[in-house]
Amino acid sequence: MSDRQINWINDYHKKTAKRVGDELKKQGKMKQYDWLMEQTKPIVRNVATTNVATTTGKSISFIFVSALIAHFSF
Repeated sequence: MSDRQINWINDYHKKTAKRVGDELKKQGKMKQYDWLMEQTKPIVRNVATTNVATTTGKSISFIFVSALIAHFSF
């Protein structure tokens, strides 16, 4: 992934974590909030290998978070 792509995803994750995270906290859904925060951590480039290091299930979380946003209709 290019730096531009990584930056775009990280920005998206940041906005999603804020919007959806606030709603989850408001509803007292801390288990879901904690999961969301884990799944929307920034992607960082591994400088030594120039590969992108991601958490397990990152692509699944992207789809799930997109569905959450659609559900909450922000």
